[in-house]
Amino acid sequence: MTPRERLIRTINHQEPDRLVVDLGATSQTGINASTLYQLRKALGLEERPVTIQEPAQLLGRVDEDLLQALEIDVIGLWGPINTLGVKNENWKRWDMPDGTPTLMAGGMEFSTDEKGAIYTYPQGDKSVPPSMVMPADGYFFDNIDRGGEFDEDDLDPIRDFADDFSIIDDETAKYLERESKRLYEETNLGIVGMFGGASFGDVFNLPACWVKKKPQGIRKMEDWLMAHVLYPDYIYELFDFQSEIILRNLEIYRQAVGDRIQVIWISGTDFGTQNGPFVS
Repeated sequence: MTPRERLIRTINHQEPDRLVVDLGATSQTGINASTLYQLRKALGLEERPVTIQEPAQLLGRVDEDLLQALEIDVIGLWGPINTLGVKNENWKRWDMPDGTPTLMAGGMEFSTDEKGAIYTYPQGDKSVPPSMVMPADGYFFDNIDRGGEFDEDDLDPIRDFADDFSIIDDETAKYLERESKRLYEETNLGIVGMFGGASFGDVFNLPACWVKKKPQGIRKMEDWLMAHVLYPDYIYELFDFQSEIILRNLEIYRQAVGDRIQVIWISGTDFGTQNGPFVS
């Protein structure tokens, strides 16, 4: 049974020959570049810089030799643009605070303050304030609140979040078509399409780390959670707006990837913490 066949049987509630294993196919099943580098060393694989698939969490790309060594069954179809709105291309060397060597998208930009904290910028544009920060001894970036306070008498969700969501453009659609064909024809792995965009109310996305302009409207997590009670129409209208864009993008995505993927990832919204739900 091939890995792809194994995944297909599993998602159709048919017993496979063994458990499907995933490492790195999605932002939820990814592995930090530092840990990935150490794992490769422990397995005796070639020591080389880890390619950063997703820069906010500093998730590393799991290469073919590690996929084979761990008998991984699944691979991700990632889009061409990363979390900070930068194209994953023209890779450049960038070392993590612990010394882990990585390859970072060439358009990513960084700065460091007097305490050693590292800042990164939306779409790699240092002419605007940084949107994420990592402490000097950190392993991932945290969002920076750039929105500040909001005016409860001037809340317009479509205006406030207009830059947060967009329709998939032709260049991205063609990339997804090419890459899905490559993964389908050149591997026997199950393929997860990293679609995203349907993370309704995801507190990670509220600060909009990929948007250059100062985010408008309700952007702090505590304000957002209270808004469900205080301004429910704001939430409903925003979700309606987001839904319209998602449905249009899903159709474009379907046309681009066809039936070459077996699973689609649409949302990473957290509904709780390690201690309990966000809202009880």
